[in-house]
Amino acid sequence: RTQPSSLSGYSSVGSGGAIYNDLNRTLQITASQFTSNSADYGGALTITPSGIVTITDSIFTGNIATQSGNGGGAIHITDSSLTLLESVLNNNVADNAGEGGAIRAMESTVAIIDSTLAGNLAARGVGGAIYNIEEDDNLSAITLVNSTLSANRAVSGGAIYNFANFDGAEARVNIRSSTIVSNSANSRGGGIYNTGIVSSSNQTAQVELSNSILAGNSEPGGPDCF
Repeated sequence: RTQPSSLSGYSSVGSGGAIYNDLNRTLQITASQFTSNSADYGGALTITPSGIVTITDSIFTGNIATQSGNGGGAIHITDSSLTLLESVLNNNVADNAGEGGAIRAMESTVAIIDSTLAGNLAARGVGGAIYNIEEDDNLSAITLVNSTLSANRAVSGGAIYNFANFDGAEARVNIRSSTIVSNSANSRGGGIYNTGIVSSSNQTAQVELSNSILAGNSEPGGPDCF
């Protein structure tokens, strides 16, 4: 358990600039600030397989992941569970074609509730705020409830990039009572980019929205969702 803390300016050659949550560990973070931390991936926090992490009333700002093809400017999670409550992730960066300016999730379950992800950047990569990928015949799922994603930027998927990248993979995003506005992409999906591998019919990349606002996002072709 992490009591109210301020973790600033930490760095790692590897993952988890401020915190590395090791295999099978449970972690609770409350009323904490993560500022200007850096790592190859998971600029502030890395959650490794079978981890269970709950973050409440916390702020992640100005964290950076530097490794190409990886990412998670603030948080990198693999095969684990994350619940983010009443928190703010802003101005985090996945640099050098990294993915997920704020969060990179693979084969994981992520719930984002009453939270804000704003001004995050995948500088030359995809998923300005969130990158969700499944690369096995399993499920990676993101749920957003009563949350706001705004002013995030990426090459594709200004706010969210959802990718089923394996035969039998399921990548799902469920958005409820949330707002996705003013995000931008250089290529496609100013708000959301949803895709699977072209060669497979046995995979599911799905985004569901209910009682939510998806508007005012921009990319050269215009649509909020691709």
